[in-house]
Amino acid sequence: SVGTSTTTGELASMVDQAVNDKQLVIILFHEIVATTTSGSQISIANFGTFIDDLQTHVAAGDIEVVTMSQAVNDLN
Repeated sequence: SVGTSTTTGELASMVDQAVNDKQLVIILFHEIVATTTSGSQISIANFGTFIDDLQTHVAAGDIEVVTMSQAVNDLN
């Protein structure tokens, strides 16, 4: 899961690796907050950076963003 110590570079690397390996990656966010104060939080700014990177991959046709239910159904 993602926390205050997770960098935007690490998030981008997770997505890049999933794209390169053509594999599913599950990234779990517990709390998205203005100012981080605990280990399970990510700032709105860093989340926005992650979403921007994700949108770039989606627009390029590199990845598809799905819900957990969709991912499980696709595995069956």
